Amino acid sequence: MALGAAPLGGLFRASSQSDALLTVRAALDAGVNLIDVAPQYGQGLAEERVGKEEGAVKAIGIGVNAAEPCLMALDIGEWDCFLLAGGHSVLLQEDRGLLERCQRTLTSVLIGGASDNWGRIDDSGKLGFREPRWAKLLAGTWRLRGASSDGPHP
Repeated sequence: MALGAAPLGGLFRASSQSDALLTVRAALDAGVNLIDVAPQYGQGLAEERVGKEEGAVKAIGIGVNAAEPCLMALDIGEWDCFLLAGGHSVLLQEDRGLLERCQRTLTSVLIGGASDNWGRIDDSGKLGFREPRWAKLLAGTWRLRGASSDGPHP
């Protein structure tokens, strides 16, 4: 398990220093040893709150929503890890060969949101599906239901 630090930097809404520190402490106490931070999370505020200056960073990578940027990054350098959020899930595997290439280069791949590709909330607050992916996701759901040993699930 990992802690995504976007809320600690106030990416979605403001958060207090004390709430951020309590969150990090609770995660560490629960055994979490991976915290995802990025400069985008509050223009560096999440990194500051997590303690980047204290030498806590043990790996450098990138987090993106598709395999292509990771593949391009491998062409220009060495990386410890990639966070692939949204392009690879239980229902949809679109890694474009990234997993095999990372295995060869000993680059770790973290799958973020392995079960959340059903839909996304759009800017109007409505749940919607990303075209044309939703058809693949629906087909994958039906395959999983058919493969279930104890019958279909809602």
